[in-house]
Amino acid sequence: MSDIDQVWNNIQEELKQSRPISGRILKPLCDLRLYEEGIEYDPKEEWRYLPEAKFFNIVGETFNLNREFFMKDLYKSFRSKMGKIIGNEKLMAMEKYIIEKYCLYNGEQILFECEGKIKHGAMVSKFTSSQIDKEFIVSKGWILFTNYRIIAQGKTKGKAHSFSIWGPHPISPAGVIFYAIIGSKRRKKA
Repeated sequence: MSDIDQVWNNIQEELKQSRPISGRILKPLCDLRLYEEGIEYDPKEEWRYLPEAKFFNIVGETFNLNREFFMKDLYKSFRSKMGKIIGNEKLMAMEKYIIEKYCLYNGEQILFECEGKIKHGAMVSKFTSSQIDKEFIVSKGWILFTNYRIIAQGKTKGKAHSFSIWGPHPISPAGVIFYAIIGSKRRKKA
């Protein structure tokens, strides 16, 4: 069994525990590196340097094994550490890969993406006429527009509750927000 297979097996075993320990998953994930052409690596450490597709797949599969734990206990630290190691451009490419492979609905496609930020104020409930404490701003990120929803990724600030990422909830601690694009009853006449 190769070293990378052993790391992957250890991550899988830890995620199967009733109470996984984040450090036992975070450290091996953050020890992995992207392979760069033309760089000479120490033969003892060469196994850590993975092609982009394999690296993205390991992170995506880790997310997919236990999404709630990954987003609640791993992703903020992982994103911070890996952003410094692989850079924001590669980090955003990895996040897009995970969204496309694990989070889009059947038939959903990313139509457009851009850098940006979203601000959303407190909402008023139709049922109680009271304010719901969900005031937040997403900044330093990017926005994906799909044929079903808008996905904003970035740093969240404000009074946001903790929800899981890449799921049905509107706010996540790691900074990804989903909005459904809901058609209006009004129709413009051509």
